[in-house]
Amino acid sequence: MRRWICASVDLDPVSAYLIRRGRAPAPAGSADPVYTDCLERFLELFAALSIPATFFSLGAPLAAACNAAGLIQAVRAGHEVGNHSNSHPNDLRLLDDGALRAEIDLAEQAIVTQVGTRPVGFRAPGWNLDRRVLVHLAQRGYLYDSSLVPLPIKPSLALWKRLLGPRLPWPMLAGQLRWPRGPTAPYRLDLERPWRPGRGALWEVPCGAAGLWPLPLNLSLHHLLGDGLAGILERLAPLTAQPLVLVMHGLDLAEDELLHALALGKAGLDAPLGLRRTRVRRFLEVLGRGRSWCSLRDLAVQRGAVGLVESPRGR
Repeated sequence: MRRWICASVDLDPVSAYLIRRGRAPAPAGSADPVYTDCLERFLELFAALSIPATFFSLGAPLAAACNAAGLIQAVRAGHEVGNHSNSHPNDLRLLDDGALRAEIDLAEQAIVTQVGTRPVGFRAPGWNLDRRVLVHLAQRGYLYDSSLVPLPIKPSLALWKRLLGPRLPWPMLAGQLRWPRGPTAPYRLDLERPWRPGRGALWEVPCGAAGLWPLPLNLSLHHLLGDGLAGILERLAPLTAQPLVLVMHGLDLAEDELLHALALGKAGLDAPLGLRRTRVRRFLEVLGRGRSWCSLRDLAVQRGAVGLVESPRGR
């Protein structure tokens, strides 16, 4: 029986980080390094490792043709483009119904118009969602969501705060803190109780965790833990037969000068680009041993017993 692994990259634009810190973003329609330089580096790395990945894109940055160009190249190379909202509001679940739906619909429209492919998967900004998001995705005919984090969130919340302190971009995860931990493997959602399997058409592909504890497979957390502890998690994760879903961000491969200018204070991003590139490659190579790579879309299709859509770049 084949064991699957998925690589996903959230393309949070530079403007999202600036707004979060109360700083003025670049003018609308301008080039964003996450969609140009960082995306190109990820494409080069995925090509070298024969990995078909899923890129979660915002809609607003695609107004600039130079930002959309990288995603067009990604689709041509066999990668998937998912919906990550239009403007990355961390308080997505607090928006009124119209604004919430617009965040999803406008991003979808931009991806269709500028990239030429319709997204079938969604990931909420900051994993901050509520039932309304999932209901709207189902109504729009989406195949899957990948926003739920199946960690024992409530007991570990205090630890997360101590580890990350002011660097934790609250309200990250706030929408699901009150929900019990759900399955760690992909499952059909019960829209009334999203943490439980149901019989609906929308699948949940839990992000950044794998079996056992479950183990976090978020590259940002691995940066925080350091190479030693992260290496232990990397060695333990393959012990589970469940699919692994890796979560990365565009800025993981940003230029040193850009990160210095942003002054993010985010663990791991103070390392030189060369070292970060090496860490990302190790992250992919170690966790991919003995597994077959596929996109999140194809994992959801495979779990739905429709038959896995093999990527020409898959292995």
